[in-house]
Amino acid sequence: MLDKKIVGMLGVANREGGYSHEQQADLEAIAPAVMQALQRKKSEEYLREAYENLQLHAEKLRIQSEELRKITEIMDTVSQNSPDHYLPRMPVPTSLCKRFPLAFAREISRRDLGQDRRGVPL
Repeated sequence: MLDKKIVGMLGVANREGGYSHEQQADLEAIAPAVMQALQRKKSEEYLREAYENLQLHAEKLRIQSEELRKITEIMDTVSQNSPDHYLPRMPVPTSLCKRFPLAFAREISRRDLGQDRRGVPL
């Protein structure tokens, strides 16, 4: 029982002559320990899955951060080295545009308005 709800049953095999009251009391005494062990196992599995999921998301975030860092580095280099502050249209990989559409939309808008990354007029 857990919170006054039956969540499982402890079964024993047929025994010739049945079980004594003492044996029944022993089984009833270990039932809560069995329940706790099962709950602990279930909790450990849940935590393991949650940790693996967190690790997966952390790796995806690390990869995306690295891609954004590279994009920023490229855009900074282009804006600093462009003659007359002209920012040419750079071919950007489609996969990055799909993954970071807002970042590219902001940068393209700034270029169209003649601003650098900080919004300062060129």
